[in-house]
Amino acid sequence: MPRAEDLTKNEEQMTENASTLPARLPSGRAPYSSWWLLAKGGSPLADVLTVGGAVGRVLPAFSHEDEAEMFLWFGYALEDGWHVRETSAGELASLLCGPCADVGGVALDPLPGMAEAGTLDLVSVDRKRFVRRIVAGGEGRPIAAPGQGRGSQ
Repeated sequence: MPRAEDLTKNEEQMTENASTLPARLPSGRAPYSSWWLLAKGGSPLADVLTVGGAVGRVLPAFSHEDEAEMFLWFGYALEDGWHVRETSAGELASLLCGPCADVGGVALDPLPGMAEAGTLDLVSVDRKRFVRRIVAGGEGRPIAAPGQGRGSQ
């Protein structure tokens, strides 16, 4: 079991790394074309992991497979049969308008332990806003969690 100091150190390193990321994705990858979720089963609308947040249940969605695997590994969901599954933007929109229509938001690349620490809302976006954005193909401004960017959409 990881110690609290180790998790804090990892979170600090990830925060430092995030500040050096490019503002736009490389031209070889379409924006928001793939997402990674934590799921049980193999069907497209499989049981997906949701976690508690201030707006109710929140769906963690990851922009890179490695981030999803880290969340899974440190969150101990691996032992419960959860696995990382790649999904398209269209499939994710269908999931959020169907089986997961009751979630309050989408947590973008959350760190392990954020739900327990009460900080999940720092990286969460309203479900409807997120769906509108990925259905539009990611054109325009990137999705920003509350408190980031210049105003809301």
